[in-house]
Amino acid sequence: IIDKDTRIFITSARVKELFGYKAQDELSLEIALKHISEKYRNKVIADIENAFTSGNSFHMDFSLTARNDQKLRWVKAVGGTYDDPAGELSHISGVMMDITVQKQNELRKNKFIGMVSHELKTPLTSLKAYVQMLHAWAKKRKDSFTSGALAKMEKQVKKMGIMINGFLSLSQVESGKIQL
Repeated sequence: IIDKDTRIFITSARVKELFGYKAQDELSLEIALKHISEKYRNKVIADIENAFTSGNSFHMDFSLTARNDQKLRWVKAVGGTYDDPAGELSHISGVMMDITVQKQNELRKNKFIGMVSHELKTPLTSLKAYVQMLHAWAKKRKDSFTSGALAKMEKQVKKMGIMINGFLSLSQVESGKIQL
């Protein structure tokens, strides 16, 4: 829970644990924000402020470095805004979940897809060159059967290249290397 006016941060023992604190330790919003990775800190602050100003719910993923063990953790925060008895927005409340394992698996998957895509492109480029050379040779010799078969092969090699580039692009988008 974060109070709109005072910005007092009330947390469960589990949230404190995610940030590397013990249940009896104090954890203010200011201190919690310092643990969030620089890459995500301003976005988290903006999402909190947006929830207060617009009354919208929030859903964010971010990484943080825990105080006790200095380990990088990934956290998902989901919640919404709540009004006081007078109908004025008084606080935001939500839950935080440790998604470190899922995020690590996702990053490994994206790295694997990127590596496999790259490794498939190299032999495909050679294959494409040989098919194009043979196709040109068959056209010169006016061998219509061979020329037709090689044209079909060239078309399929091109489709495979497009598919591999799609995997590579998807991997880059998911890993944050390409911004849409």
